[in-house]
Amino acid sequence: MFDLVIRNGQVVTETEVAVLDIGITGEKIIALGPDLESGQMEIDARGLIVLPGGIDSHVHISQPSGAGIVMADDFASGTLSALMGGNTTVMPFFLQQKGESLRAALTAYHALAEGRCHTDVSFHLIVSDPTPGVLGQEIPALVAHGYTSLKVFMTYEGLRLRDDEILATLDAARDSKALVLVHCENEDAIRYLIGKHEAAGDLAPAAHATTRPVAAEREPTHRALSLAEIVDVPIVIVHVSNRAAMEEIQRARTRGVKVAGETCPQYLMLTADDLDREGWEGAKYVCSPPPRDREAQAACWEGLETGVFDLFSSDHCSFRFDDPAGKLNEKGARNFRWIPSPASRLACRSCSRKVSARAASIFHALPPSPRRTMPGSTASIPARASSPSGRMQTSPSGTLRRSGASRTPTCTTGRIIRPTRACRLPDGRSTLSCAGNMPS
Repeated sequence: MFDLVIRNGQVVTETEVAVLDIGITGEKIIALGPDLESGQMEIDARGLIVLPGGIDSHVHISQPSGAGIVMADDFASGTLSALMGGNTTVMPFFLQQKGESLRAALTAYHALAEGRCHTDVSFHLIVSDPTPGVLGQEIPALVAHGYTSLKVFMTYEGLRLRDDEILATLDAARDSKALVLVHCENEDAIRYLIGKHEAAGDLAPAAHATTRPVAAEREPTHRALSLAEIVDVPIVIVHVSNRAAMEEIQRARTRGVKVAGETCPQYLMLTADDLDREGWEGAKYVCSPPPRDREAQAACWEGLETGVFDLFSSDHCSFRFDDPAGKLNEKGARNFRWIPSPASRLACRSCSRKVSARAASIFHALPPSPRRTMPGSTASIPARASSPSGRMQTSPSGTLRRSGASRTPTCTTGRIIRPTRACRLPDGRSTLSCAGNMPS
């Protein structure tokens, strides 16, 4: 007898969509098929689409954002939003500020998350101050404890690293077998264009897009890939917005560079015209890199279909709109350069049933098995109605609850987890060997 049987749902696997029963024992899917034996608890999912729990591998929650600026989401609201969208694991970033140790940043971030998560959560590092101690001691120690991916920025004063600092960080990642994510925008070009716009009095939100042109993303994408090639280390190019940057990824792969590409929903659904809406409404759509044009949209859809992109993530980073600590802060209400850049997307569901499996394979964020609707996988299974009359969600332990017309899911507290196996890029080569028993 199973602990739980979900019956008659339209079950989505990596290869098919079929009406099946799902038998779950403990935290594992044990069986898929018609007319399974009984369970101690049974749920009729007739008329519902039963999905593997989504993984959003790129989110920002409760992250320091500058003087007087506060993110709208804490871990409680952010992970609840993710769950509403069918995502059962999110991967936010803890930010090292200048002069701060990685361990201190991690300890503070854990305190913000503990006991507040409705989904499973796994952390990336952001390295902004790559001192010899950080590179030689802290990164290896944190990787050994399961914090196996880190991010570097090529833009934003206070965050961006010089090329020599990026090389040193990539070298430390290679030695520790960590995986590096890179935000590719040319800060010097952007600052030059901002100065020109300000001198001309062009301060509206639409200027955010024109000061961050495609070339300011393509060039650092090429540079990041070249730096990774020099060090011979795998990297992830995040939030790619256009074909030119996609082509840099494709060319690097032909040279043997190990690279994963990521795009985000804003590049599929928005254009730069959205930043030009009347009455400062365009501030709602300010994000970096900015949305491009219809041709770039089509290219990003194509990249998902053809495998240029291995990851589809939200890059969620929420700020309230009409708020002195949000988008329309005192400076941001007058000048585009002070509008907090990211936007809210955490409730977005992965657009392909293969995307979460790829995220699990690359980051191994889901011990001990990736999120797939198949025997042996973790039983983290949202089920959705095609109408707003109701919805079912699972907790990370596999206990599926039903919510009513309010569409507010009932869920138990999620876990803060760490990868237990090697990170792998899509070609299957390991980039990380990591201990399996992580302290909680």
